[in-house]
Amino acid sequence: MARTGYWQVGTPKMEKQRERIEELLKFTLESHINQTLEFNLGLSKDFCINLLEEDPNDMLCHSTPTPTPTPTDSFDGVALYPLYKRLASALYRSVKSGAVCRTYEKMVFGDKDSNFKQKEENWDLLIKEKGLELINVLEGMSCEIHVQEPYFSLLKDGRKTIEGRCATGDYIRIEPGDLILVNKIVVLKVEDVRRYASFSKMLQAENLEKVLPGVKTVEEGVKIYRKFYTEEKEMSNGVLAICVSKLAAQPCLSLASILFGLSYGGVRRLLGLADAGGTVSNALPPPRSTLLSSFIFPYNPNVKLWFVMNCFMLYAISKGVLLALSGPFYIRNWIALNWSVQNLDSIKILVEKPHNLSHISIKMQTTTILGRVER
Repeated sequence: MARTGYWQVGTPKMEKQRERIEELLKFTLESHINQTLEFNLGLSKDFCINLLEEDPNDMLCHSTPTPTPTPTDSFDGVALYPLYKRLASALYRSVKSGAVCRTYEKMVFGDKDSNFKQKEENWDLLIKEKGLELINVLEGMSCEIHVQEPYFSLLKDGRKTIEGRCATGDYIRIEPGDLILVNKIVVLKVEDVRRYASFSKMLQAENLEKVLPGVKTVEEGVKIYRKFYTEEKEMSNGVLAICVSKLAAQPCLSLASILFGLSYGGVRRLLGLADAGGTVSNALPPPRSTLLSSFIFPYNPNVKLWFVMNCFMLYAISKGVLLALSGPFYIRNWIALNWSVQNLDSIKILVEKPHNLSHISIKMQTTTILGRVER
C-alpha cells in the first residue's frame, strides 16, 4: 500500500504544487506542439507557442523604477511573458478554490448573458472534477526523482521498466505501491524493489533491455552507472532495482482535459482578458514591452497609434504615483504608463473591419484608455 505524505530526493522536502503545475503545463503545451501528446487540447499550435513565448524586450518594462512595484505572484496588470507561468498560477488558484478564479478582482466582463454564465458554470464544474483528480495524483506522490535523457523518454514510453539506483539516503525508503514523480511530469507506480551488491550483479540478474534499453552488454551498462556513482559508493551501499509501471492517471492528461474544456475563452479568462462583443476570440495579451512601445512611440512606421498619454498621467497622479517625482515630462510619462500597465484591471483586444485595425482597450477601475493600432 502506498505511503501517504511527500518526500523528495535531492531537493527541498515540500515543493509548491503551483510549481509542479507550471512544469506540467509547459510539458503539456510542448507535447501538443510536437504532436506527442496523447490528448487533443483543442487549441491551435500557434496559440500554444504564444503561451510559451518569451519576451526578449521584457526588461523595457523595468528600465525605469516605479514607486509601486508589482509582486511576482500578483495578478495585477498585463501578464508578463511567458504567459504559461501566469496561466499555471491561475490554474493552481482555481483548482484549490474549486472554481475558475477571477485574475482581476475588479474586472467587469461585458457579456453577462445566459450563454456566458453557462460557460462559467461549465468551467467551474470542470475545475472541480478534473482539478481534484490532478491534485489527488500530485498529493499522492511518495517521492520525486530526476532521470536524464534518453532514459526519461524510455520510462515515459514504457520501454524502460526498471530504474537502477545506489541504495543510499531516501532511495532505501521506496516501497512497492509508492508513486514516483519523474522529472516533475510523469507518474510511475513502484511494483517491486530488489536489492543487489553491485550494478554488475543487478544487470546480470535483471532483463538488461528493461533496465537500460539499447545497451547490449553488462560491462557497457556498468560504465553508464559509473558516470553517476563511484565504485566505492556502489560497493559500500549496494544498489536497488526499482521496478515500475506507468500510472494510467497521468497528471498531464488531467491538465490536458482541463485545457480542452476551458478552450480559448477559459484560458483567456484566466489570463485576465475581458470578453465582449467584437473581441478577438483567440487573442492573447501582448507583451508589456510591445504595449509600452506602441503607446510611447507613435511615430513608428509600422505602428500608427491614436493615444492620449495624458490619460495615464492623470490616472497615475490621481493615485499619488507622480506627486513626489520631478524631471522631464517624457520621464514622468514613462513612469505613469509603466505603472498603469502593471496595475490595470482588464484588457480587451478588438478588430475593426475592413480597416484591419486592432483596438486595445485598457480598463483601470472607472478609467478606460483606448489605443488604436494599425497592423
